[in-house]
Amino acid sequence: MVEEKEEGEEEEEEEEEEEEEEEEEEEEEEEEEEQEQEQEQEQEQEQEQEVVLLLEVESGGEVEGGGGKEGGRGKRKRRKQ
Repeated sequence: MVEEKEEGEEEEEEEEEEEEEEEEEEEEEEEEEEQEQEQEQEQEQEQEQEVVLLLEVESGGEVEGGGGKEGGRGKRKRRKQ
């Protein structure tokens, strides 16, 4: 009787540990997915910024600033006529 009870408790503990491990794995996967999404968004923003800068340069304006994460969008210098 005592042995059966101990075996049952051990099985329950093992099941709980497995469930905890699965939950931890799921949390890690969710965190990884969130990080990937953030990186994708940053890349998209940088690409959009590059396109804007290229369009400004092609349209004849000189670009100040811009580039990099801190730079923000470049300001267009006005040409004196």
